[in-house]
Amino acid sequence: MRKTVTVLFCDVVGSTSLGEATDPETTRRVMSRYAQTMTEIVVAHGGTVERFRGDEVMAVFGVPVIHEDDALRAVRAGMEMQLRLGELNAELNATWGVELACRIGINTGEVVAGDPGTGDTFVTGDAVNLGKRLEQAAQPGEILIGTATYPLVKDAVRVGPRERFSAKGKSGTVERFRLDEVDATAAGYARRLDAPLVGRVEEVQRIRAAIAELAAERRCGVVTIVGPAGIGKSRLVREIVTELDATATVMSGRCLPYGAGITYWPVVELVRDLGGLETVAQSLASSEDGDDVIERLRGIVAQSDRVDSNDEVFWAVRRLFEELARTRPVVVCLEDLHWAEPTMFDLIEYLSTFASGPIALLCNGRPELLDTRATWARGHLIELAHLSDAETRELIEALGVDDAGLCSRITETAEGNPLFAEQLAVMVAERDGGSPEELELPASIQALVAARLDALEPAERRTLERASVVGKEFWRRAIADLSLPEDKPLVGGVLLALARKGLIQAVHADAVGQDTLRFRHALIRDVAYAAIPKLVRADVHEAFATWLQANGGAGFGTHDEIVGYHFEQGYRFRHELGLSDARTVALANHAALCLGEAGRQALAREDMPAAADLLGRTAAFLPFGSPARLAALRDEALALWEAGRADAGARALEVLHKEAAAAGDERMEALAELERIVHEQLTGVDLDSVQVAARRVIAASATDGDDATIALAWRRVSSAHRRAGEYAAAEAAARRALEHARAAGDSREEARAVDGLCNSLLYGPTPAGEALAACRELLVPGTSRTLQANVTGVMAGLLAMVGDFDEARTAYRAAAAILEELGLDLARAALTQIGVPLELLAGNPVAAEHEATTGAEIYARFTAFGLQAPLIAEALLAQGRDRDAEEALAGVTAESGPEGVQWQVHLRIAQALLAVAQEWAGRAVVLADEAVALADATDDLTLRGDAMTSLANALVAAGRSGDAAEARSTALALYESKGNVAAAAALVTAS
Repeated sequence: MRKTVTVLFCDVVGSTSLGEATDPETTRRVMSRYAQTMTEIVVAHGGTVERFRGDEVMAVFGVPVIHEDDALRAVRAGMEMQLRLGELNAELNATWGVELACRIGINTGEVVAGDPGTGDTFVTGDAVNLGKRLEQAAQPGEILIGTATYPLVKDAVRVGPRERFSAKGKSGTVERFRLDEVDATAAGYARRLDAPLVGRVEEVQRIRAAIAELAAERRCGVVTIVGPAGIGKSRLVREIVTELDATATVMSGRCLPYGAGITYWPVVELVRDLGGLETVAQSLASSEDGDDVIERLRGIVAQSDRVDSNDEVFWAVRRLFEELARTRPVVVCLEDLHWAEPTMFDLIEYLSTFASGPIALLCNGRPELLDTRATWARGHLIELAHLSDAETRELIEALGVDDAGLCSRITETAEGNPLFAEQLAVMVAERDGGSPEELELPASIQALVAARLDALEPAERRTLERASVVGKEFWRRAIADLSLPEDKPLVGGVLLALARKGLIQAVHADAVGQDTLRFRHALIRDVAYAAIPKLVRADVHEAFATWLQANGGAGFGTHDEIVGYHFEQGYRFRHELGLSDARTVALANHAALCLGEAGRQALAREDMPAAADLLGRTAAFLPFGSPARLAALRDEALALWEAGRADAGARALEVLHKEAAAAGDERMEALAELERIVHEQLTGVDLDSVQVAARRVIAASATDGDDATIALAWRRVSSAHRRAGEYAAAEAAARRALEHARAAGDSREEARAVDGLCNSLLYGPTPAGEALAACRELLVPGTSRTLQANVTGVMAGLLAMVGDFDEARTAYRAAAAILEELGLDLARAALTQIGVPLELLAGNPVAAEHEATTGAEIYARFTAFGLQAPLIAEALLAQGRDRDAEEALAGVTAESGPEGVQWQVHLRIAQALLAVAQEWAGRAVVLADEAVALADATDDLTLRGDAMTSLANALVAAGRSGDAAEARSTALALYESKGNVAAAAALVTAS
């Protein structure tokens, strides 16, 4: 069993010279008297003498029973040993003419302890070794305590200054304190005041008011409760929920503390709380998109193979809440958000921004939650404060403690922390009263909980430990199946006993009739888990992972992230114990399989932070240079880049490159090189280097028939061509990418290839009519909403070119609506670069200005200064607002903006138009000439036509009508070649 204990070493100084100077029998009697005295002191303070070897005493406080103040007991025992030795020396000197001196070292830490039931209390661990080193470093008559002990006793002791010393077996120096004095009655440490639970009148009123406000305004918003662990956040939420249950649809979900990757577990629990998917489907039966919502939710709750992007999931959750809110207000309780994945935070912010109807997102978490989402502090935020003495007493009395003396003692001990007060009251009830003086002060809440758990019956303890491996919530059947054979028949009664003792509580019976229980406090779970020996932990983690796989069809869920986590933990603990047998290897393989699948699912739904974490963990379990490990490293690197972690992505690519080269995997080595080149070219493009690297990837992948990797290579080539303004080549490469993505059955690569193809069709030389037909062919049933938005947005631009402005606006609004619903802000901003030219062509510069400004507001949040300035200026100049256009372009230069050809050309066009308006014809011609030169390096016919038109206008202003007519003729030919009927007509009309 693992325990946190305090170890005391006491050794007689100069015992060798004592033996030489006295008769052996005398020495024996002296040391026997000394040993008797020291043992009495240890036992009197509740410690155990683990061994008495020669003249050295080793005592342990916390074995066989943990006390919440073991550290304080140990220092008091140590001080009494020194004091009693002075008294003993008077006796020894009078009887045998000898005196003794001893030195003492005391340290606190985690150890592995034997089974008290067998009489074996032997403890081992680094804490023991350091205790011995402290004793060896002490001077005669001195007591040294470790830095882990001092915080637990600091308010009951006086110590010398913190010092450092070198200890055998330690790579660095060790800190220590010299113990000078111990107060026999003081508390070991001063309480840190925490916030309340009882007497929450103001907090309850604020939460009620916030939820009522959201209901009255029929909108969605976040109400956040923040406070440290044990402060009563969940109890407060339950109080509110109980009030609202009759008038609102209430559901709850919580985040797991297993690390990245359990992104949507709260959503799974929300669906379960509503009665499961079938019940939810009935609620959505009258909704037009109900079937789509259910299919996307089904993928999240792991009841289908479907994998949707985060955008699709966000939309489905939003539509679920909106439909439920049509009949009554909805309250969504989301607990433990300090453990949430970034995508979960994004979902909450998306819902609060875009969901309609009376929907309250009642969230709670620890204070670090606001470090993650500081903006939540500007909304409905309730920060929990500590309880007053009166409120603490009210809580204690409500828990059944009616003795005035005990109430006062617990109130003093709890110091406003409701969890302290509650647990102390339960301890009093379990021991059936007692005097106030007998209530021992806990050194910390962890020690308090550990003391309660240590007093359980063996079967109760083992059952609680198995539950702690499962998690904060657990199933009765799972615990029964995981229990030892002798415990299986007792599980039902044991769980009832644990519930009566306030350690666990029933939650509900789920859709398949399985009882679900939970730890009353997360700290109970943590302390129970920490006490399990690593080998037992490994076995139970492995057994539970296997259990989950076997029982997934019974409604327990088979999420690969969770199953993989338990296999991973099983492997980790066996590995830490130095076990490398076949079973340990099998655990690593199972973990890699599950985590890898979870990582690929996260990648498919574009949950890049989770994908990067899961795939990195997957790679750690796989053999160096193996194909599976290289694939995991590749996907991890891609996910890191797309998650915005460029440095980590670069490091992952470097690892991939080196391992692939060492393993002789030319395909992966070439791919790593290609990705490195692509991601290093963030501000410019070296098309030749991209093509050379891509050809290596394609050639190596063709040998293995790896269509997915070939598709990626062609997509990179297409993107490089687009950045260089070579759209015909980009279109051809995108078609190749699409062909191979479809051959591989890779929907993610297919979607990205389609996006690249559509952009190439819009800006490239393919006539608008042909491009429009090609886009319509790409809108096949079943495509994702994101892909629909991308294709439809491009179609809007092409429809404008052919002069069908009504249909163009319809398509544009549809694309914008999807992107706004999905919360894809950057994509919505990019769409305005189609919307602005559309409205300018249609002769509505006011609408063009609105679209350009919409994009600018979004880009400003991402510090993309000036990205929309040319479009805003063009829209303003079309309205004759020269001064406003000048202000829009102020401070924007070719050097301050992106190197993209389109932006550079449009900047010069806008500057040339402004120069014409300001009667600076010569400057206008220079700027327009620059725009033409830049545009002519591309095969974007519309861009070239726009640049040539701006030159024609500048030449007219300069009085060069002949040159202007030639420029207009060239522009008209370019527009006609593209099939841009609207631009051609506008040019003719303007002439």
